[in-house]
Amino acid sequence: MPAYRQLALELAGQSNNIKVAVLNAAKPYLIATLYHTQRLPTLVVTAQPENSKKLYEQLLTWCNSIQVKLLPE
Repeated sequence: MPAYRQLALELAGQSNNIKVAVLNAAKPYLIATLYHTQRLPTLVVTAQPENSKKLYEQLLTWCNSIQVKLLPE
């Protein structure tokens, strides 16, 4: 958890240049956890439309459908 705490502190400090390396399998959990702890609107952009659909479906495991929206291409 130390890495997560460090990331949360950096986000709370509103740093403009935060880089994080995350395993693909952990991304939905990390995004959902940050959303729930920070309580701020969050925008996630993916390079490919199929990646966004997959991430959206994975996020629904951790968040309810009211909290997660998939925008069209």
